[in-house]
Amino acid sequence: MRREYLLYIALTVMFLLLPLGEKLCSADFDLSVEFGTERREGFTQYQIKFLTLEEEDLQIFGNSRLKFPFSSYLSGGNVYAEYMGFSASVGYWQEYRSSKDEIMDDFDWLSSNLGDYILLAHGRTTPHTDMYYYQIALGYDFKIKSLEFGPFFEYTKYHSEFTMTDLNQLWFYNLESGTEYDPPLDTMIEGAVLYYEQDLHIPLFGANFGIAAIPEKLIFNTKLGVSPFVSVDDYDDHIIRQDSLEAWNSGDGGTAWLFELGAAVGIFDGLWINGKFGYSDYSVSTLATQRLISEDTGEYVVASGISSQVRGVMRNFKVGISYFFDR
Repeated sequence: MRREYLLYIALTVMFLLLPLGEKLCSADFDLSVEFGTERREGFTQYQIKFLTLEEEDLQIFGNSRLKFPFSSYLSGGNVYAEYMGFSASVGYWQEYRSSKDEIMDDFDWLSSNLGDYILLAHGRTTPHTDMYYYQIALGYDFKIKSLEFGPFFEYTKYHSEFTMTDLNQLWFYNLESGTEYDPPLDTMIEGAVLYYEQDLHIPLFGANFGIAAIPEKLIFNTKLGVSPFVSVDDYDDHIIRQDSLEAWNSGDGGTAWLFELGAAVGIFDGLWINGKFGYSDYSVSTLATQRLISEDTGEYVVASGISSQVRGVMRNFKVGISYFFDR
């Protein structure tokens, strides 16, 4: 099933819940649905470091860092349920449009244990993205007059795909002869050059805080979460390389934190308009496995256990309409 259909299926299920929600709601049980749009921007990057030469007290490392920026628009929805302070929600959001103005940067350099740094190449390409995420949350709120606060657990899986096209690359050194280009060699390759796919798993623990500035009309809320259990799996394919380089990368035990600030305005009969700003940051130490074709034998060679790191930043602006069946 194509992923673009999943959003429509999810929205249809939410719509079918409307009459069911009216029947289920009681004085202790609340059910609501939300539909909206979201702008999500930021970047994800991975960096690898591997030993290329070791002689006595000298160690030389090869390094590569790819930074994938994105600015995407997503649509989707959530279903919320609450019973005597306990709450649960599930949601799905799918990209429907992305900015074409972002530039992916690719740096390759040599370093040493003595502090040396030699830039070998710098590439710039245009990324085309495809993103979605789903989210499950559990929580409990204590209510004191117009205040609400309490702990929550939230799990989010982000799936991102980047297809890079039109590579503009500056070479500072000739890798075969070891001589420096002066001026740097400027090259251009049109068409698809690199594919990168990432699955990011972020389980968060944190606290919610909300205040009804005007009961049933205006609510402000904020959320702060942290995680020591972030994990990531990714894959990249250097399409244009003659050695057919592919890489798989995975790791867990990473860290993340989240801050959100939002507001909701009651319109009438349980209908609310809400907005939210969120910021999150994550970092995961990973190990990479690379496979390429040997120039000597023409057969695949596999290198594993390559030290790497995946990190990123996300900012999101979300606007939605919520309907509470019991209000």
